[in-house]
Amino acid sequence: MGYTIPRDGEFLVCDHNECWSVRLGVVPQVSEVDGSPYELASRPDFVGAGGADGNGVLRAGEAEIAYRFDPNEESVAVDYRSREKTGSITFRLISGDWFAPSFGRRGICDPS
Repeated sequence: MGYTIPRDGEFLVCDHNECWSVRLGVVPQVSEVDGSPYELASRPDFVGAGGADGNGVLRAGEAEIAYRFDPNEESVAVDYRSREKTGSITFRLISGDWFAPSFGRRGICDPS
């Protein structure tokens, strides 16, 4: 169903039935967590189907992304604006079931 934006090396992942905590490291750690996947999907940092607006995280500070998902197309173009930079990145679709672009808290195209 989706995941939360990683923070301090940890993020949450869920399907429609269960949730897991993933801690990144040399040896990643995965553990099941209590809670409803649909409660997790209502968090503002959730990316995937069922998020607060159903579209994932589209704004981070001054940066924003926009896209139109068509499951019948072979790719999706994601338009971005970050500070004074704008552009478009095309992603090939592997599955026509869903697509959820996102970026970190500082936005994209931000090396700082």
